[in-house]
Amino acid sequence: MTEKEKKNALIKEVIRPLLKSAGFKGTGTTFYSEREKCYIVINIQSSQFNLEALGYSFWYNIKRFDKSEIKDLNDVKKYRGGGFGVIHESFFLPNHGYFHPYHKPAGYNIGGTKRYQPIITDYEDAKERLSNDLTQYILPRLQPVQKEEDWNTMVHKMNEETDVEKIKMISFFFDLVGSANSRSNVSGRIRNMNSANITKEDVVKNMDLLPKVLEYQDTYDLTVEEIKSFIAIVLDEYEKQKTCEKGENFFV
Repeated sequence: MTEKEKKNALIKEVIRPLLKSAGFKGTGTTFYSEREKCYIVINIQSSQFNLEALGYSFWYNIKRFDKSEIKDLNDVKKYRGGGFGVIHESFFLPNHGYFHPYHKPAGYNIGGTKRYQPIITDYEDAKERLSNDLTQYILPRLQPVQKEEDWNTMVHKMNEETDVEKIKMISFFFDLVGSANSRSNVSGRIRNMNSANITKEDVVKNMDLLPKVLEYQDTYDLTVEEIKSFIAIVLDEYEKQKTCEKGENFFV
């Protein structure tokens, strides 16, 4: 099978049957489950930028529709993603899917390239992992939801269980590694640190995450030492900016 065929087969042979066995109804890319006071909808959305070189991406749009707001069930069946309150599969997965062989920050990705070499997906392994994602992480969380309060409890509990600081640092390192090929990207990484309230101490303290990030971040073509050198430059420039800011504040 081509990588495109594998992606389509995963949806047809793994995802749709598992959703139906869990009581979801539907065809195509949208499936819904009727609960006591709401509908739970899972829409499978594919990227419009799917190409052989980039890989074939898709993700789940998971949303609750209160029955009191639904006049026509077709509005549920026709859901294609977006809207207030939608969440994605990454929210359910360990480490928000960052350390998953078939998942990127934006969703699942089949094929593509890594270090300029084509990725040949192990289809049987991908089947097992995506099946596991649904049966162990996603569907069990959704199963007890019967009304808005249950949904809110689920979201609140998952937020409590998430190591927010760790996810923030993993996300930062993914972005940093992907932009380490040019010194012109330094200022952007510093802006990211400031907007996310990440300090130099945070980066140094979490450097043990870098090897794992390098294992799954496939957009860089530098050596580990070159990436570490880029990080050092970012932190040095960050310190210079903070020193200047302190000096300006001193004279205010």
